[in-house]
Order: sequence, then C-alpha cells, then structure tokens
Amino acid sequence: MTLLRPYLDYYPLPEGFDGSLYPDGLESVPKRFAILRANYKVIDKCDYVIAYVRYSFGGAYRCMEYAKRKNKPVFNICKDGLL
Repeated sequence: MTLLRPYLDYYPLPEGFDGSLYPDGLESVPKRFAILRANYKVIDKCDYVIAYVRYSFGGAYRCMEYAKRKNKPVFNICKDGLL
C-alpha cells in the first residue's frame, strides 16, 4: 500500500504502508491546492478509480468527476450513493 504525500513535509511512514509517493511538480503548488492536484496527478496515471463519494460537492467529488472526464472507469463504493 502506497501513501500519497501532497506536501514535502517529512513525517514517518504510518504502519501498514509499503512506501510513499510525492508527485512531481507539486513544489510550486499552493498548499491549499496540493491535495487536489496530487489526486489529479495520480488519476492521470491510473487505469481505474475506486472512490467513496457520498456528496455531490467537495474534493472527493471533484476528483471523481475529473476521472470521468479523463474517461477512467470509476467505481463509487459508497452504499448510499450521491446525496
């Protein structure tokens, strides 16, 4: 399991993770946008997306919509669906 690190701040790898990833190009991104931009970079490289999105707003929803625009298969595992 790989931890996506949106910031350059160093902190120990939490138990259960095999490694971490800091996407290229995030050094110049303002901290308030770093998580969203890191997620977009991972979506660009993946073959499909497994998401847990309950509401039709917020960062998780934006990432899911971004993946759909990129024609990635998206699996929303939220049992309640979008509210």
